[in-house]
Amino acid sequence: MSAFKTNVVTGSALLALSENVRGWQKRDCYRQLNAYLYNAECDRVCLLFGLRRTGKTTLLRQAVLDMTPEDAARTAYIKATKQDTIANLNRDMEQLRSLGFWFALHQELYDRAKMIHTTFIPYREHSRLLGIDQIDEYIRYGGTLRAGELAFDDAEVNAEDASFRDDESTRRYIDTAICKNIQHSLACCEGGGHFRHLRPLYEAGELTGTINRIIEDMNHAFLVSVLTRDFLSHDLGLAARNLRKERNPEKRTTALDEIDTETVTQRLMDILEIRNRQEQTVPITKAHAVEIKEYLTALDLIVDCPIETTEPASEPIEHILFTQPGMRYCQAQALVHALMKDELFLSLSEREREAITGRILEEVRGRMLEDIILLETSKALSSRYKVCKLQFASGEFDMLVYDREENCCAAFEIKHSRQAVAEQSRHLLDVGKCALTERRFGKLVGKYVLYLGENKSIEGGVSYRNAGEFLKELPAFQLRLEMRGHESAEQTQTHMTM
Repeated sequence: MSAFKTNVVTGSALLALSENVRGWQKRDCYRQLNAYLYNAECDRVCLLFGLRRTGKTTLLRQAVLDMTPEDAARTAYIKATKQDTIANLNRDMEQLRSLGFWFALHQELYDRAKMIHTTFIPYREHSRLLGIDQIDEYIRYGGTLRAGELAFDDAEVNAEDASFRDDESTRRYIDTAICKNIQHSLACCEGGGHFRHLRPLYEAGELTGTINRIIEDMNHAFLVSVLTRDFLSHDLGLAARNLRKERNPEKRTTALDEIDTETVTQRLMDILEIRNRQEQTVPITKAHAVEIKEYLTALDLIVDCPIETTEPASEPIEHILFTQPGMRYCQAQALVHALMKDELFLSLSEREREAITGRILEEVRGRMLEDIILLETSKALSSRYKVCKLQFASGEFDMLVYDREENCCAAFEIKHSRQAVAEQSRHLLDVGKCALTERRFGKLVGKYVLYLGENKSIEGGVSYRNAGEFLKELPAFQLRLEMRGHESAEQTQTHMTM
């Protein structure tokens, strides 16, 4: 019979538990964990946190495998469950003589904690860990270390107990339930003491839907209006407009305009657990919106990368980026699934159905590629650089990088395409837009199109760069237009002084 009240693993059992990750690639943040474990200071606790499937358990097991036999013998792994009590956990801690952890439970060392985040997994790290070099695969995996398994009509798969099994390596990960993780974190933190104004939404079962509604819009400048208006899929409307304007006559169709939008939207709402205003039993207030944004930021799920204009005195426009791209793509997949259930959609020809669903997902991938590059560039570059989307009266640069020290900048268009066509660089070649840009951000020394094809240069001083290669090279970055061949990342990084 175990001497412990909770699930405590030590000694040979702990080594055996860790053995299955031997030889696995390590997360970039493993260096932080290793530095903490072997630091001379012993009065700090380490908080390793992040969403599921981002490597927390694997990091701990890898740390155990890298220990000396002596250190491993002094190590314990405790997996707490909902049935465990603080009293039992305290008792086991005392038995293990782990006073530091016992203090941490009482928050006496909270202000001296070392925090390691695992939620954000950039493309370059994701590619290294899983050996995947395709941008679309990164979008599909959604910033986690395992692809989502979708079963929109399977009640068992979407059930709470099926989504959060103890064995993380075998649980089915439901992408549409990412927001449930956010809600679960709040419910478990200090007995739900951080819900504040959100408690009525939580008790009414509407918090998950409210969070989803914010993420769907991705623009917190209109936060309150998005939360209180009738939910309508942005992807559906965008795809309908683009299919009407399709340049290829064979692909042009108004079929999406004829779809029963109300039925499709209701179907999508059911999948994502989003409730319309009429169904809300608790009114949504500005305080709700502010607190949801605060928690999403604290959980490292959103980053504000403001949209700038060419007028220095103008206020930046809030532009929220989600650090896990799979959330957005999953919503698009849910939309396509809903469309397939629509009676009119089923009556279309196979060719029309494929054209419509393919176009929706292509547009979503294009929008997500923009967000991924903007997010990862802003996170990778130092404070010397300002990274933003630059908006004009008509049109925009998908990304602008401004060097504060040199007072110069580079403009980028981001295209989810393997083909290089003239239309992709039209804004970069617009003399008026370039002049307005230089008036505020200094000399425009680089013009780039980031796309899925090979590196090349075209007339007009525009350089085409492969988006995947660009992301892998970060934080090394070539601001000026001239290409430097196969210059190493170290040389480029030194040249740019990141």
